[in-house]
Amino acid sequence: LPLETRLHIKSAGPISDYTTRSLDKDMGHMPRICLDLPGVETKKIDLQIENSPLGNVRSEMLDKADGIRFVLESARESIFLYDIAATDNGLDIIITDPETDVPEPDAVLAATGLVKEDNRAETVQAEKTAAIKPILQPVSVKKEMDAENSASSPGEAGLYNLSFAGYTAQKISVDFYKIDLHNVFRLIGDISKKNIVVDEAVNGSLTLTLNDVPWDFALDIILNLKDLQKEERFNTIVISPKDKNFNWPKVGVESKLDIKKDNTLVINQLKTPVEKLEARKLIKQATNSESAGDYAGALDMYEQAFQSWPDNGKLAKKITMVALGQLGLNAKAAHYGKIASQLLPHDTNVALQTAVSLANLEKLEEAREYFDLAISEKHPSRQALSCYAAFCEQNKSYDMALFMLSKFEDLYGASLETMVSKARILDKTGDSTKAKEEYREILLSGYNIPTDLKKFIKIRIEINKR
Repeated sequence: LPLETRLHIKSAGPISDYTTRSLDKDMGHMPRICLDLPGVETKKIDLQIENSPLGNVRSEMLDKADGIRFVLESARESIFLYDIAATDNGLDIIITDPETDVPEPDAVLAATGLVKEDNRAETVQAEKTAAIKPILQPVSVKKEMDAENSASSPGEAGLYNLSFAGYTAQKISVDFYKIDLHNVFRLIGDISKKNIVVDEAVNGSLTLTLNDVPWDFALDIILNLKDLQKEERFNTIVISPKDKNFNWPKVGVESKLDIKKDNTLVINQLKTPVEKLEARKLIKQATNSESAGDYAGALDMYEQAFQSWPDNGKLAKKITMVALGQLGLNAKAAHYGKIASQLLPHDTNVALQTAVSLANLEKLEEAREYFDLAISEKHPSRQALSCYAAFCEQNKSYDMALFMLSKFEDLYGASLETMVSKARILDKTGDSTKAKEEYREILLSGYNIPTDLKKFIKIRIEINKR
């Protein structure tokens, strides 16, 4: 779409267990989002996306082949904005780009596929022959008439005096041939930049040709032809049958666009409390500030939004991650992390962030509780296991630390960090024989070991021989 890219991951049922993380640009990869779905299977996916902040979508097997990772790679140097919503048959991912300006009407129409770049569209009739005129195109500013053409016909004079009848909107030319009414109203919405809400009782098609008329005049003609009415308020036009009453809600009004299988468009009215609408505005502003590196300003706006939307677990999670990961505000991260954990009880990433912030505050018992939550899933994340191991080692719970490191290696294989940690802990507990064996395995592992670390390991091997 002109302002966003939408992906739908279709599954045999709801997907409630998933985790995401952002990765910065590195060698061979643009900035990207990793979406992990444990226990899910799919065929190999590798899609190139054009004209979008999203450049590529591909699938990878998770470690131990127990699940799928979708990698959403940015087409630009900065990461895109995204939101994920669970549905009855999978996940919806909505991607937006803070660098994208609102397109002009021409660009909006071109993006719908109904109007090409030259503002022309073609339709195939029953015989699949003749091309028709442009379906909908803005009319450029009319040139001044030459003196010889100043005496226009009465019809033309009436046409260009429509402003006296209250029609002062942008002029358009339309040539509709049996086009579905919902697509007509959608195109008018694109030109007018107004929200269009269409009652479900509205149906049928339309054939109509008008040249160089205001779009609101064209809309009124269509409404009269189809025995429809309009009501306008808050930059929103509601279209319904004339015999139906419409009561404006006391809460905010939004529009949700649903596209049917036959490509017709239905715009359904949703009621959203004003507080949540204001919160969404703040969240969008905060996201833009965060993308620009203003983390303190973003955090302040996220908190203001949460005051209006206190049951939004994802927002509480966002505050926790910005407070801890970007600003090092452990107390604030711990506070919002506890709230987020209550609202998102199965989100192990929230539990991990909360545990780390509590550990930094030296609230050890609370930190341990949240670390236990962070590793409670069937396949705990690498970060959860390694952080819990480091926490246990720091607090001299050496047996628990070794258990976490062993679990890490069982799930993900040994790494240089886990091997060094195990050897160091065995060294601290006085188990010199096992420590020496672990140090030797590090030297023989094939990992690129820094010179200082290699020197330290050799010294510890010699000491443990005695």
